Amino acid sequence: WISYFLYINKVKPIIFITTGTIDKTPIENYIEFFVKRNYAVITTCKCEINEVYKKEIFYNKLLPLHYICGISNLVIHQCGSGMYHYPIINRVPSLTLGTLCYDREDIAQRLQQLGVSGHIPHPDDNENYWNIFVELINRFENNELVNFEMLDLLREEIEKTTSNFSMQDVIEFAIS
Repeated sequence: WISYFLYINKVKPIIFITTGTIDKTPIENYIEFFVKRNYAVITTCKCEINEVYKKEIFYNKLLPLHYICGISNLVIHQCGSGMYHYPIINRVPSLTLGTLCYDREDIAQRLQQLGVSGHIPHPDDNENYWNIFVELINRFENNELVNFEMLDLLREEIEKTTSNFSMQDVIEFAIS
């Protein structure tokens, strides 16, 4: 399934777009933008896809995020719980989509502030969202979207936290 898609698109950069399993942010315009620019798109978002682009777009509602982020050149996501870790762990540039959910917006803004992601506001938050998106893609294509030194620092912090986590300690703390 994914192997064939990757094989027929092997010379194209890969964009992964996900809005999670609940968010309904429309992403058709983003997908069309990328395939017209000769990118291959993997997405978890069910949307209408022009027949002309069927071979450039792979859809599956549930995907192994760590693997997919690892093979992607750019990850676009909704900044949901834990999702923003995958591009950092895989050292991949990312963009966040505004969702009008303020906890997600806060995290997305912080990631942008740190220079490890760009943020596209929701159309209801900023009518200029498309121009912001295009500018962020230009920065991505010019290798100016993310600060890889900061990305590496965050990656190290995630790895350290993961390796130091002890479920046994959590259980003991909870029952004490």
